[in-house]
Parts: sequence; structure tokens; C-alpha cells
Amino acid sequence: MNLAKLRDTGTATLRPLSLWYATLQAREQWLVSRGAVAALLLLLGGGLWQLHGTVRRAEAQVMRKQDDLAYIVTHLSELQSATPLAADAGTPLLVLIDRTAHDAGLADKITSTDPEGENGLRVRLENVTFDTVVLWVSSLQAEHGLTVQSASIARTPTAGAVIATFVLTRG
Repeated sequence: MNLAKLRDTGTATLRPLSLWYATLQAREQWLVSRGAVAALLLLLGGGLWQLHGTVRRAEAQVMRKQDDLAYIVTHLSELQSATPLAADAGTPLLVLIDRTAHDAGLADKITSTDPEGENGLRVRLENVTFDTVVLWVSSLQAEHGLTVQSASIARTPTAGAVIATFVLTRG
């Protein structure tokens, strides 16, 4: 569409409004023009207020996550040195992964589990929130003595969701 057609379309769209405005008395025109400016300013102000609130909530969320990360970093050696629960020692790795994933609400997010080496398991989760998968893997390490041999995490088009692949082993 060229510029002339765009201008003609805009003019045709605004023509009825211009005709109506021209039929108003001078005082009414003054009121309508000032009212339009006031409405525009209110809309802009409301939009900026809304944007400001969204930014503040996002900043607060980032601060909470930074605090969580700082806590984890300061207690990392404690978590790494924690001994696994004795009850899990005889449980097959696949059963343990399945049970803990179900408890964490991730059972339907696991798309594959494949043996990896002699005592490892490759687990792939899709369309899962990053926070949820990190908490789940952390609990596997801290509470069940599993070790993450490798990890791959990639974004998905869905906001906040990831595809994660972990190779988990005992000890």
C-alpha cells in the first residue's frame, strides 16, 4: 500500500468525525478537544502506571530468586555432603525417579528415561517450569543421594517452560 492510498484511507475514516466536529459550536469544540486531550493523557498515565506495577513485581521476583540462589550457594557444601536416605539404597533408580517425579507433579512431563552406563539414567522432561525442575533435581541430590553427571536445559516457545535432560547416577 503506498503513502497516497494510506493517506486517503485515513482521511476517509476521519471524514465523518471531522464533519461532526465542524457542526459543533465553538464552545463545544473547545470542550471536545480538551476532553480528547484529557482522555489521551489518562490513557497514557494508566498505561504507564500499569507498566510500573509490572516492572516492580518482576523486580521483586528477581530479588526473591537472587536471595534463593544466594542461600543455595552458601549451603552448597552442606547439600553436597548430605548422605542419602538408607531406604533408597535398594530402590531401582527408575522407580525412584518415577516416584519422586510423581510427588513433584512432574510425572506427565517426563518424556523418556534411558539407561546410561552401569548405574545411570538419562531423564528428559519437556514443557516444565525451570524452578520446578531445579527443585526436583535438588531434592534428588539432597534427599536421595543422586548425582547429576550432566544436564542440558533449553527454553521452549512457551513462556517460563524448558526442556531439560539429566543424566543421574547414585553416589
